[in-house]
Amino acid sequence: MQGLVLTFAAAAGVIALWLETRFEARTPEALRTVVMHVAASLCAMKLTPQLLHIVVSDSSQLSKLVGLFGIVLPVLTYVFLSSIWLIKQMQSALRLR
Repeated sequence: MQGLVLTFAAAAGVIALWLETRFEARTPEALRTVVMHVAASLCAMKLTPQLLHIVVSDSSQLSKLVGLFGIVLPVLTYVFLSSIWLIKQMQSALRLR
């Protein structure tokens, strides 16, 4: 189980880095927008267990895969991507000083 969690976290991080480098022009410019994305991603992360419980209630293999690849991976990717955006905003703010 720990290996699965680590693999999903690493995969989400790699996907987030790829999205950031591939679509860098779509990065939010304003700090307010970035903070809103971070808050939304953390809210999505908080709701993930409840969504998983709804989706995986019948405990079939398909529902487990849908829960992992349809809920967990996108939410983790969004958390990492919004964190990357926040780090970039903080770095640019420190460079201006």
